[in-house]
Amino acid sequence: MTAREMQNAFEHGVNRRDNELIVESHVVFHWINEAIDRFFITRYNGNNRAGTGVEETQKRVEDLRTLVTESVLSAETDFSSILPGSYMITLPNDYRIKLSEGVVIEYVDPSSGDFQMRTVGVTETTSDTLFQKLNNPFSEHNLVYGEAKPLRLFKEDKIQLFTDGNYVITTYLLRYLRNPAKVGLGPNESDCDLPESSHTEIVDLAVNLFLENVGDPRYPTNKSELIMNE
Repeated sequence: MTAREMQNAFEHGVNRRDNELIVESHVVFHWINEAIDRFFITRYNGNNRAGTGVEETQKRVEDLRTLVTESVLSAETDFSSILPGSYMITLPNDYRIKLSEGVVIEYVDPSSGDFQMRTVGVTETTSDTLFQKLNNPFSEHNLVYGEAKPLRLFKEDKIQLFTDGNYVITTYLLRYLRNPAKVGLGPNESDCDLPESSHTEIVDLAVNLFLENVGDPRYPTNKSELIMNE
């Protein structure tokens, strides 16, 4: 559906239940965008009737597939860090949730003296355990026989990566879910960028959210979300 078609479907859904209600355009799109956000969250984290999260079933794949984005990001030396071998990556502006990640590393092969390049994973860490892992000689971030998985932290809109200093990180590979587009008729708004198959569910949810918000006890949103077609 286009934004206008979603608006018409919303108004029809409201009038079908209460033909005396007149909803202004900006209110319609407020609840449509609220419904999109709820749809996104419940389909990602598995808090839905089926109890499945993104990519766990074909239905979950279909629900959010248009938001799956891949990005190749440059890794820059983090000169603000007190730790050597630190790198910083700036996340994309539309980033919402990480699905998978990896890095490209370069190192000198001790047997040949040649530079080698590999794509490897990362080692998740927390601020509490960072220094413990950095000082652990068996931590996976240490380069051993050409294998290393740098330590990774999130910091605001950045990714921090930590090495043992024996290899260089050149690139960060990110597969993620981006924020859904803001639906509306304004210059900074667009049509819904979720799959077409989800639009009816989103409109139905938006109608229920609206009716619950105006105080109609006949439309409890939580129940409606649970019984919605999966």
